[in-house]
Amino acid sequence: DVYKRQGLIFSAIGGLVCFINVHSFPIVCTGVVLKAIGIIPAQYVMLALVSDVLDHLEAKNGFRSDGFTMSMYGSIMVGLLGLAIGIVNGVLSATGYDASLTRQAAGTEGMIIFVYLMMDVISFVAVIICLWKMDVEKYAKEDHDAIIAHQKAAVLAEGGKWIEPEERARLEQEEADRKACLLYTSPSPRDATLS
Repeated sequence: DVYKRQGLIFSAIGGLVCFINVHSFPIVCTGVVLKAIGIIPAQYVMLALVSDVLDHLEAKNGFRSDGFTMSMYGSIMVGLLGLAIGIVNGVLSATGYDASLTRQAAGTEGMIIFVYLMMDVISFVAVIICLWKMDVEKYAKEDHDAIIAHQKAAVLAEGGKWIEPEERARLEQEEADRKACLLYTSPSPRDATLS
């Protein structure tokens, strides 16, 4: 949780660095690099947060929604990308953007700066505010226990034998090791010798 906020704060600071001199390529590049570095932990933690939310939903409702969630996530990302590009192109066209010019009019230049630099800073600040009090990860242990209890009840209700997750993982690893060992000690199809 702390890393999520720190990364987003670092990204917002990187965005503000760009405004030291928006006409200086090295300064803008430095700010963009700082934003990108700040996004790394934030993106990692955000995906972990999605996992925590899915676990929380499973603990409360008894079923997982990973496929639906990731389908919606992908659809939203694809849909919003097209929408965002359309909005940016419309705004730039409305301010008189002309791709054949090497220097745009002052109003167009200001809008380019706002769209490509300031919108990032605004979105980082908005996400920081939205996520500041989000604490679904504090339920992780309770959710894990509830999920295991649901799974155990389902297996036993079907007449199956319940194996604790740690033991199941150990058995699966042993089976994978056994298969790997067989792969390397089985006769070669070419000459029937051990490979």
